[in-house]
Amino acid sequence: MKKYYSWLIFIFVFFTVWQIASILIDNSFILPSVITVLKDFLSFFYTKTFYHATYYTLIRVFTGIFFSFLIGVLFAFLCFKNRLFSDILSKLFIILKSLPNVSIIILLLFWISRELTVFVVIFLLLFPIVYENVSVSLQAIQKKWKEVLFIYPQPYTRLIKEVYLPLLKPAIVSSLLNCCSLAFKAGVMAEILGQVQNGIGRQIQYCRVNFELSKVIAWTIWIVILVFLFDSLLKFLLKKTFDD
Repeated sequence: MKKYYSWLIFIFVFFTVWQIASILIDNSFILPSVITVLKDFLSFFYTKTFYHATYYTLIRVFTGIFFSFLIGVLFAFLCFKNRLFSDILSKLFIILKSLPNVSIIILLLFWISRELTVFVVIFLLLFPIVYENVSVSLQAIQKKWKEVLFIYPQPYTRLIKEVYLPLLKPAIVSSLLNCCSLAFKAGVMAEILGQVQNGIGRQIQYCRVNFELSKVIAWTIWIVILVFLFDSLLKFLLKKTFDD
């Protein structure tokens, strides 16, 4: 309960300061009031555009997360058995980490479609995180259980199923939770810069062009709520799965 009380206190203080600042500035183009933003936020639920935009953004985010984890875990196991492949991939990650996300998005827009750009951006952001978390955990498992695995050798496929995957649960859970908010941030940013036909990023860009700051803030609040809901649902599902 204390956790929820702290959230309520934070929200109350945040919106109070916001409302006071809005009154002092007295310019809706710079900082609209809390009431104005709340009205715009509630009005979203009565439009088809809101549900269409949310649907397309969620599909892109979920698809990016799914393939990032699938390929990230797969490559981690492949590199675990192939040192050369691991060294080559580490060099690629160094380059990806040094490139600004904006540059990646602009480059991709020259080569692929806008819709695919959003997915690729999410993948390129999450894939290295998943790969590195799983790789580090695999190395730790190998080091800890090296002698046991040497005395009782087993086929690699059986080791993956009965040893590595069960012991990798903490690393996978941690990666999922950390990547949730990153996927939404990268996805919406790619939607804005890529100017996709539909999505939350598209709506934010449309509101920006029309100088509707209150709606930009309202969409931003909706993104925060989506991340919170997805994160809470994910924690619940992972807890139920691992407890069972």
